[in-house]
Amino acid sequence: MNWLNVAGFSCAVGCAPVGLGPPKTLDAPLSHRTGEVPYGLGTVAKLEQQGSLVKVSAYRRCKLVEQTVMRRTVTRERVNLAPELDWALGATGAALAVSGVVVLVDSGSVYESNIDSRTYNPVGPSNARVIGGTLVAAGLGLAAVALVDQARASGFQQHTEAVAVDGKTLDDRVPCSQSVIAEADIALAFGAGEPSFVGRTGKNGVLTFEPDAFIPQALEVGPDGKLTILVDEAPVGELSTAALYAQREARAYAALDAKLCTEPSRVDACAGWQAFLARYPAGIHAAAARDILVAAEPGLVALRDKAAWATVEQQIPVCKAQKTLVTLDAACKPLRDYQATYPSGVGREPVTKALESIAQKRLALEKKKVRCTAACLQACERGSDPVTCAAACDTKCTE
Repeated sequence: MNWLNVAGFSCAVGCAPVGLGPPKTLDAPLSHRTGEVPYGLGTVAKLEQQGSLVKVSAYRRCKLVEQTVMRRTVTRERVNLAPELDWALGATGAALAVSGVVVLVDSGSVYESNIDSRTYNPVGPSNARVIGGTLVAAGLGLAAVALVDQARASGFQQHTEAVAVDGKTLDDRVPCSQSVIAEADIALAFGAGEPSFVGRTGKNGVLTFEPDAFIPQALEVGPDGKLTILVDEAPVGELSTAALYAQREARAYAALDAKLCTEPSRVDACAGWQAFLARYPAGIHAAAARDILVAAEPGLVALRDKAAWATVEQQIPVCKAQKTLVTLDAACKPLRDYQATYPSGVGREPVTKALESIAQKRLALEKKKVRCTAACLQACERGSDPVTCAAACDTKCTE
C-alpha cells in the first residue's frame, strides 16, 4: 500500500466536510422601468364604455413603482466545515512520518534476526525498514488528507441573474394586469337607490352589460348623472349617464307618431310629445320635437277653442239669468275668460253680444244697489255705529 492509497483511504473515512460560505452579492444597474407589485387585498377595476355597453375588468390591487433592473452576481466560496479535523490529521501524520524516518534511519544499526547470532534481534533490519516505511507512508497519507481538504475547499460557486429592485411608489392603487378576479360580483347603482346585481365576471375577469337593463325605466336619468360600479360590494368607479340618456331618448322618440300630433283630432293629441320634451329637454331629438309641437299648435288651438266654446255656450243663459251682482260676476266669468283666451274663437260673436247685454244689466244692478244703499243708510238708527251700519247695508243691497 503506497502513501496515495493510504491518503485515499484516510480521506474516504476521515476527510472534513466541505460546504458553501455565506453569499456575497454584487449588483450592477442595467436599466430603469416601472413595474407592478401586489399590494393589499383590495380590488381595482377598469371601466370601459362603448356606446350603450359597459365593460368591467376586475383585477387584484397592485402598486406601481419605479424599478431598476440589476445584473446580480451571487458568489459563495467553498469552505472547510471542520478544520479542526484536518489539524488533528496533519499533526498525527507528521508524528507518524517523523517516527517512520527515525526508524528508517536507525534500521541500519538493527541486528539481524538470526537466532543463532549472539546479537539476535527479532525485528531485523528488513522488518525495521518495512515498519519505518509504513509509518512514513501512513504519516504522509494523513498529511495528504489535510492537503486534499484544502484543495476541496478552494474555489467558489457563482450565479448571475437579472433582478428588478423596487424604488419610489408612483401609485398604490393600480390593477395587477396579470392577476384578474374571476367570479366577482358586479352591481350597478344610480343616485340614492339600492344597487342592482348585474352578474359575475368570467374566467378572464371581465363582464360586459347594458346599464339600461338594470336601471328602472320609470326612473328619470339625466345626461349629467353618474352610474356607480361595485365589485364585490365595493365601489370601484363611476361612469357618465350620457350614453344611457341618449339610448332612452332615442327609443322614446322612435315610439312617437308625428302625424297624430301635427294633424290632431283631440286636444291631448300631442301629450306624448310634450311629455317627451319634459323628460328629454337636452336630447338630440328635442329640436325636432319642438318643431312638431309648433306645427301642431294651430290645430290644437282650434280644438281647445271648440271644446271651450262648447262649455261656454251652455253658460250664457245661466249668466243672463242672474239677478245679483255677486252671482252675475261668478256666473259670467267663464265668458270673460273665453273672450280673453280666444279673441278670434268660434264663439266670439255670441260671447261678445252676451257680455254687452250683461254689462247693461250689471250697470242697472249697480244703480239699484246705490239707491238701496242710500235708503238703508238713512234708515239706520241714530247713535248706531256707522261702519257696522254701512256693512249691513252693503250686504243687504248686494243680494
